[in-house]
Amino acid sequence: MNSVPFREFREHEYDILDIAWSKEKADLLMSCSFDQKVILWDLTKERHIQIFEHSDVPTKICFHPEVICL
Repeated sequence: MNSVPFREFREHEYDILDIAWSKEKADLLMSCSFDQKVILWDLTKERHIQIFEHSDVPTKICFHPEVICL
């Protein structure tokens, strides 16, 4: 079995607590971390689109079921 990751994203400074895949656009991913950030990733461009900073640690994230991300 190959133990080499297919792709790595290294924007968070601490452990990741949750990830969410977009059901509308399969190439979008969100992650949240102990670093108080939620990051929206574009997997086709292999980089983040936007970083949302919070005053507290976000422990759960999800895409809104009725909003289509552009």
